[in-house]
Formats: sequence, structure tokens, C-alpha cells
Amino acid sequence: MDNQNNSTLLFLVSTPQPLDQRSRELLASEGKSHAAKISHPVNRSRGKVEANAAAGTESREIHLSPPPPPPPPQRPEQVACFDCSLRSPTHCLLLPRSEVTDPSEDLWPSNARSTRSGSSRPPRTQPHLGSRNVRLQTQRRRHNQENATKPCLPVLRLDPLYWLPYEKDQSTYEAVDYFTNIVVPAQEPIYEILNVTSSYISFSFACLTNGESSYHAATADMLVTSEQLRNPGCKPSLSVLFHQARAIEWLRREISNLKQPTNAVLGTILFLIVLDITTGGSSYVNLHGDILARLVALRGGLDALGHEGFDKAAFMQFDYIWSLAKGSSLLAPPTQYAPIFPSHPFSQWLVETITLLPTGFQNLVRQCLLPFDTIELLSRVGDAGRRSKGSSIYVPLEPDKNPFHSQRRKYNSFSDAVPCLLAPEEVVPPLLKNLSLALILWCNKAYYDNRASSMISVGSRRVLTTRLLELPPPATASKPRLSEATSSDEKDCTVWVWLMALDSWRLDDGHSLHYVGRELLAQLKQQFPRETADLDVLDSILVKFFWTDDLRAGVRTYWDQSSNVLPCGSADAANAASGG
Repeated sequence: MDNQNNSTLLFLVSTPQPLDQRSRELLASEGKSHAAKISHPVNRSRGKVEANAAAGTESREIHLSPPPPPPPPQRPEQVACFDCSLRSPTHCLLLPRSEVTDPSEDLWPSNARSTRSGSSRPPRTQPHLGSRNVRLQTQRRRHNQENATKPCLPVLRLDPLYWLPYEKDQSTYEAVDYFTNIVVPAQEPIYEILNVTSSYISFSFACLTNGESSYHAATADMLVTSEQLRNPGCKPSLSVLFHQARAIEWLRREISNLKQPTNAVLGTILFLIVLDITTGGSSYVNLHGDILARLVALRGGLDALGHEGFDKAAFMQFDYIWSLAKGSSLLAPPTQYAPIFPSHPFSQWLVETITLLPTGFQNLVRQCLLPFDTIELLSRVGDAGRRSKGSSIYVPLEPDKNPFHSQRRKYNSFSDAVPCLLAPEEVVPPLLKNLSLALILWCNKAYYDNRASSMISVGSRRVLTTRLLELPPPATASKPRLSEATSSDEKDCTVWVWLMALDSWRLDDGHSLHYVGRELLAQLKQQFPRETADLDVLDSILVKFFWTDDLRAGVRTYWDQSSNVLPCGSADAANAASGG
């Protein structure tokens, strides 16, 4: 113990000893109460000491410790009950550890490891802390005095996981903080506008507490989500790879004693697949998807997952992203889509509805080019814009409702809310799929400066970008890019769709584009030379649809960046956009 270094974290955690079920419940309740108290970094240390004193638990500082010993080798027949072979980007998830190379061996940061539950630590006394900790405390006090007048950065506002007996490091707290304060508020408009059950929140937090494997898998997914916001298309960090490897290791341990997959095991596998799709880093994604489908069937199907249908909604929303990326459904039957278009004379309801839409969409509806389901979606997007006008954030239908309290809505998945997205190309008008994907991206970025990436936004961005980049350039197209019967309003709407895809590749600094975005900008100027020759002309087109001052300023900032496109070409950019 004496040769272990002290943690550099700025807060204490309680490491409970093995307790009975009742004591665990009381400790979890105290932890939740403590997390609710902490809303600001200044109050973190004071609130932690008070919470620990009230609970009567021993408060200890996190210490570095060597990795736990590897689990004993498992025989292949120990996991034969699942009749499957899960693989990570480098190895099989279910093979015995002795038969694979564990990526976590070289990925664990030497200064980030925390104590494990049940470990024995000496009391937190000054001799045990040592002179190094005194030096750190002095430096922190000096740092706080120097920065007393500076605004406090909104990081690590919550410490909701300190009571969990799992391995935690600094990245875990950062991931949960990002998810809680950035992702959850930013995803609220998408779910409410599209009237989809919001399982994104409840399912993620359930996985954090259901078991060690799902805890690590959910943490890795939260981490990669925040990294994709800062640098779209980037490779996963070492912290992501560490939690991914630990999730795989614990998954092997958990399934060795199970005769039937549990929701926690299914959640772990789902998060690992989402991680691979988000990073584009696994050649075994198709195999993992087939295994997940078989395990869900073994569990009794989506309706048997319980939790009042929230788990079913979570898996169906994953299936939507899978279907977008792969072209076929994995867990749910394919949607039968037969669009119904309006005809003249319009009903009074339709007349009143379209008069509230931007003029560009009004013209498309009057020409009977949009089906009723798309008109309803446009109406809900427009209502949200009017409701939030003059506000710096999204104004929900129920302003007093807690966004962390999930509720059932009309649709379980985005494929139900926007059925044209998964319909065969021959039954969907050419503009409709791209327009629907652009509306999803709009809902993700119109109301918040912090553009939180998620499985839904990243998946929609990839598919839309790939569809646009694969369009043949006008000079080499074997047939006209837009038919002669295409109206000018359709062409204007297509330009708006391109700008939605383009802006989704804006980096976190708000001024520059990812290289895929720069290639997309170059292709836009090729496809629409007249509309993009002058920014004022372009703006006169875009204001006929959903548009904001932030988007206008962004376009003027990055408009000349297409001249700095990397020599990759549209095919390579499309491959990068799709995760290849």
C-alpha cells in the first residue's frame, strides 16, 4: 500500500465494503441525494464531506492500484449455451482470455486507476497522504486563489457515480458529466419533435448501474460520443479503448454463469456494437449484429424485455441506425411504406397547416410533392421553432417537465416516426429521404450552441453525407442530376439539404470544417454553380426554409475552406463519412 501513488483527482469518493442488499440500497439512496446536492465544482468537496459524514461511511481518496489479476481461463464449453461468437475489433468477446490478446493491458493510463470495491485502505490520515498530497493541496489552494475572479468552467458538475463499486477514472466522470449536461438537453428536441419515446436517457443510466460489463460499455459509448462532437470522424481515444476492453472482459465473466441472456448482457452487447458503428473500427460488426438478434430472440423477443417498453424502444432505435447503415433491419420487421400525397382542393386543416411553414416548404406542399407524414413532421418542427423563438435554448411542450424522466410517446423508433427512411428507393420520391435526414440534423443543432453528437445524429449525418457524395457530378452524369420536370422549389430544397449536411461537419470551434465537410462543400459548388456563386444569392434561397443566424454566420465563416480539401476525392470522403 505504501508504494502506491495518490490520485490526482480533486474530490473524494466513498468506497463501500461488501454489504447486504438493504445496506446497498441505503448507500445508493444516499449517493443519489449527494449527487443532487452537487451542482458546482466549488461545492463538490464540501458536499462530499457532508454526505460522507451523514452516511457514516468512511471517506477515502482515490488511490492508484495495479490492474486486478486476470480471470481464470474458461473452457469453450462454459459459454456454449449462447451458441455464438462475439468479437471485438481485435478478438472474440466470448473466447477464453488465454486465447486472445487483451487490449487493456497496454491501454490503462498509469495515473487514472481507482480503487475497487471491497479493497482495504488505511484511514485517510496525514501520514498516509504523505508530503506529495500536501504539496498538491497547496497548489490547488494557490490555483483557486489565482482564479477566484475567473468564470468557472462547466465541467464535472455532477458526481453521481461515487457510490458504485466499479473501476472509475477521470474519464468516467467526464463522460457522465458530458452526457448529463450536454447530450441529454441537446437530444430532447429530436425525441419530442418526432414524438419518439425517449429511451436514450433511461437506458443509458440503467446500463451504468446494472453490472460491470454494461457500466464499462455505456461509459465507452458516452466517451466516444463526446469525442465525436469535438472532432467528427476521429479515432477512439485510449480511455474509450480501455473501457471497451474492460466491458469485453467482464462480459465473458458474466455470461459464463448464465443460461439465458439478461437485459444487462444484451445492453452491453448493444453498446459495444454502437461503439463499433460510431468509430467504424470493427470488421465484426455484422457478426455481432447477428448474434444480438439471436440473443434477443432467445430472451423472448423485444416485447419480453420489460421495463414498460423502454428497453424495447432503445433496441428499436438501435435497429433504426443499423438499418440506415446496413440497408436491412436486424431486430424489427421491415416497415411497409405507402406514401399518401395531398390533392386539390386542400382541406381546411391542410391550408391552415401549410400557411405556418416557411415559403419553400409551402410551395412544395402546394405542388403535392410531399406526403402527409412529412407535412406533419414539418409542422412539428415549425411549432418547435415558434415555441422557442427568442429563447437561447429549446422550449419543450411541457417546460416544467424533468428531461431525465422518460415517458412513452407515440412512436418507439425513428423508423416509425419517419417511415420513408427505411422504405425501398422505388417507392420514395428522390427528395424525401434526404429531406427527412436533414430535418433530423436540424433538430439536433438548431437550439443549442453545444452540438451534442449521439448515435442518432452521427448515424443520420453519415447516411445523408454518403448519399450526397455519391451523386454523379453534372459533367459526367449519364442522366440529368435533376429531371427536367423538377421544379425550382425542389432544387432550392435540395440546396438546403446540402447545407444541413455540410453544417453538421462543423468542428467544435464553430469556424472550421472536418475534411469530409470540406469535400462536401466542394461537391456542393460543383453541383449547384449558379446557386453558390454568390453568398447573398445562396442566403436568399436558404431563408425560404428553416434557417437561423447561427447557420448563416457559420456558412460565411467556412465558405472558402473547400479550396483546402485534402487530396482524397469524393469516393474516399464518402467512405470516411460512412465509417470505412
